[in-house]
Amino acid sequence: MKALVIRQPYASQIMVGSKKIEYRSWHPGSVTDFLVVSSAKSQQGVFYLLLPKRTALATAHIDRVVREEDGYAWHLTVTSWVQPFLVKGKLGWLTIDDSLIHQDTNVIADLASYRCDKIVSSRIAPFEKQLSAIALSQVPKTYAKVLADSGLDELYKVWQSRHQHRY
Repeated sequence: MKALVIRQPYASQIMVGSKKIEYRSWHPGSVTDFLVVSSAKSQQGVFYLLLPKRTALATAHIDRVVREEDGYAWHLTVTSWVQPFLVKGKLGWLTIDDSLIHQDTNVIADLASYRCDKIVSSRIAPFEKQLSAIALSQVPKTYAKVLADSGLDELYKVWQSRHQHRY
């Protein structure tokens, strides 16, 4: 499957459905379905502590592409979340082996109710735990020290255990 590497926080915004249009200077060509992958770096000048980097997040469908002044607006629909896994690659298109992609289309239906009552459903909870674990393992040591110094001892202990077992 084709995968598009996108900077954070935009990749996570696409995953949860709050970003429905991806702007690019280029047309997606014949690609209509793709895997959303977060990049190794966040948007310049922004640090997102608990957003996973280099991680497969969801599959998306390009409903339509609209030509605009400065490029193209890709109108997206998220079709499923995927079991998170690490992906190495640069911004732009990658090709990912389909056997690595395990989709859960049911979780999308739960997302609407999750936004309303903030109760984590049984289908959303495993994704949330895995994504948090990956993100926490990627926190630089400098920021982990801030967690410890801030009195967030439990979070720091989790960071220590995750940091020893990098994903």
